[in-house]
This record gives sequence, C-alpha cells and structure tokens, in this order.
Amino acid sequence: MRVGRAGAEAVETVNVCFGSKGPYAFIVDTGAATTTVDSSLASKLHLPWSGSSSGSSGAGCTSTSRPAAVKSWAVGGLWLDPQSVQVQSMPGFGGAGNAWGLLGSDVWSRFGAVRLDFLHQRLVVPRSEGRPPSADEFVNGGTGPATPSTLLHGHTSIVAAMDVARGTTYAEMLVYAQLGKLRHLALAPDTGSSSSLIDTSTAALAGLHHTKFTESGSTVCSTITTKYVTSGHWSLGGLPLPGAMLSTLPLGPIKTAGFSGLLGSDVMSKYPSVVFDYDGGRLLLGAG
Repeated sequence: MRVGRAGAEAVETVNVCFGSKGPYAFIVDTGAATTTVDSSLASKLHLPWSGSSSGSSGAGCTSTSRPAAVKSWAVGGLWLDPQSVQVQSMPGFGGAGNAWGLLGSDVWSRFGAVRLDFLHQRLVVPRSEGRPPSADEFVNGGTGPATPSTLLHGHTSIVAAMDVARGTTYAEMLVYAQLGKLRHLALAPDTGSSSSLIDTSTAALAGLHHTKFTESGSTVCSTITTKYVTSGHWSLGGLPLPGAMLSTLPLGPIKTAGFSGLLGSDVMSKYPSVVFDYDGGRLLLGAG
C-alpha cells in the first residue's frame, strides 16, 4: 500500500491486476460501498457488461454507472474472487500518475476485517476472502466477534462502535462522533476521502467556525469547490480526535443514507494504523 500525502490530506493506493494486465493503482476506499472502475480502464480491459445502467450518488453529485463482470483479478498479488464492479466516468481518474478506480468495502468486508498500516505502508487482511452474504445483514456497532488479534499490535488509541450494513454486492459503515453542539453525529469512515467532510447545513447546526480557506477537488462524479470549517474539540468513542479542517459540501441525495459527513484519511492517517472490523462492528484507530 502506498500512502500519498499533500499537506494534511492523505490517499492510499494498492496495485490491482486484471488477468495478466496491470498493475493499475486503485484507491483503498472504505467509503465506497461497491468497487468502481473508471470507464477508460473498463474499455481498455474490454470488461463485459453484466447489467443495465442506473443512477448513483457521490458527495454532492449524482452520476450514471453500469455493472461489469470481472473474472480474474488480484490486489498486491492476492487473487480475488470474480465479481461485478461498477463502471463510470470519474473526473481525475485514469492516465499516467492517476488512480484507475476505487477498491471498496464490498471487497474488504469479505475478509472480515482489514488493517491499514500508515506507518509502514502496508495493508493486512486476517484470513482468506469469504463469500458475500446471500441476503442483506446488519451488524450493530461492537456486537460482533472479537477483532482478530493478528491485526492488533499493542495498545489501541480509540475503539469506536461501527454499524455495518452489507449485502451481496455492497458494504457500508457508520460511526458516531461528538462535534460542536452535536453529540451523536453519523459519519462514514472513508479512506477514499483525502480530507474529512461535513454537510454544509450540519456544520451550521454544530456551530462550527468558518475559515477563509477554499479548495477545488474531485469526487467520484464531479469537480467541486469547498469551504472549510474547523472541527474544534471533537471525539469518537468518547476519546478526542485530532483537530482538523473540515471541508463543507451540501451532501444532497447521499445524506438520506443516514450520515452527515465523512471521517477521512486526513484524520485516520494521523494514527500509525487503523483497523476496519466489519464482522465485529468496530473501527480501531491507532491499533499498534
């Protein structure tokens, strides 16, 4: 796993091969419910369509995607089971120096848990890939089995309950933070977001302080300009999080999914490692 940094922002990528072609850099995106391939790569690989087009949503935007079948692929030399992926045109993806897609929680959840070691730039899974659930299932935060000990190295800084919803083709998670005036704010823990983000109206409700800074960037389906607020003192699992500049954006349709922001890699990468425990329903920051 490669960790790229620009100021406080961070992005993690891994190499993905499709049959004998590649490697192609993919962003490790726990906030992506389904793995997504940029349309330019899907065309290059001649991926066969496996369904019809449908609407999809990202942070502050909507787009159209279509499923395609992947029969032979691997990440970092680890072969993955065949599956369907979403294909769409993504601004800023494809070509030299850019990522070609998002490797999402649909894949990572099938390993039960995953450890992102920012300090040593390694991604570790505790077991072989399992089969996806045959029907939708829900893990209430912290109620599942114990986190695999092979992913824990010494003291853990924060253990937070993480609700997990997953099905045959997707996996989504939520954690709950205290931020400003809000005591139970639902955030998606999203390594695919290089900076943490909060819905514009929610930032106002929380009473967060606005800054003079703005920045342009890309989401999975648009190019955006955002304004920044400061987090002030905020916490997760009852313990303080590092202070951060939070970008603000009207989340629009995806706010109906039950969350009001993203806990991004800017914050998570300040810890030596992070564990996403899908089976146990936990997010562990600073897991040794």
